[in-house]
Amino acid sequence: MAGVMGDDALLQKAIQDLLEAWNATEAAWHDDARDEFAEHHLKPIEGRARDAVKAINMLESLLAEATRQCQ
Repeated sequence: MAGVMGDDALLQKAIQDLLEAWNATEAAWHDDARDEFAEHHLKPIEGRARDAVKAINMLESLLAEATRQCQ
């Protein structure tokens, strides 16, 4: 279970860092290619990462319950 605990926070931080870095590019990159990149690459990554955080939290809860039941 130790491998799961805290991994959601690491992933959330990675998403936050990615979005901050992306936002920093806006001043220098503001054309249709940027919008297309965001739509086809960034948004799917963000959505999948957020889904993964939810899954990690659910798995952590299930593992904690299984541990309680085995004690």
